[in-house]
Amino acid sequence: GKVLDVGCGNGLFLDLFAADGYHCHGVEFGAEAAQAAGRRHNVRYGEFPRLDFHESFDLIVFRGVIEHVPEPRAYLEKAASLLGPGGAIYITSTPNADSICCDLFKQRWNQHFPEAHIVHFRPKHFDDFFAPLGIGRVAEHFFYEETPYADPPEDVVRVAEAVAAQRAGHDIDFDSPAFWGTMMTLLYRRRESQGR
Repeated sequence: GKVLDVGCGNGLFLDLFAADGYHCHGVEFGAEAAQAAGRRHNVRYGEFPRLDFHESFDLIVFRGVIEHVPEPRAYLEKAASLLGPGGAIYITSTPNADSICCDLFKQRWNQHFPEAHIVHFRPKHFDDFFAPLGIGRVAEHFFYEETPYADPPEDVVRVAEAVAAQRAGHDIDFDSPAFWGTMMTLLYRRRESQGR
């Protein structure tokens, strides 16, 4: 099959697909990263919604990307237009505004602090966007313990301290830790009968 990694960086994620025999394509807005990835894969440089493609893809990946772009709808529309019948869209390493830490810590949620995180999403945002296009969610996962940011004993203590402060009517004056549910991974698939 054909994989398109939107925001492919230097192509390391595409290397995993290439090792299994996939035809790998990428889009990258950073010139140096696009050049590095382009040494191994078919990579286009520029803003994804403004690039012309003359093919469809079996898998389109957004890995830590969609929250960084000023026009996320344009990116999702472009992806949907390029998805072949039965194809999948994989959204991962994306902050989850439905998480307990987002709700509890509010402006102190750690995902607000990377200033390049322009828009925050809930899974329902993607569900509602893709459903009219014949694309539905087929899987989800909320990575935490598998990440290098996880420190379960310490993170649980920090969240408990925040809950105690909230119950006592005090402001939470520290940032949220990494925690369960903070980052989402969603897999969407186009129904077989749906074309471009």
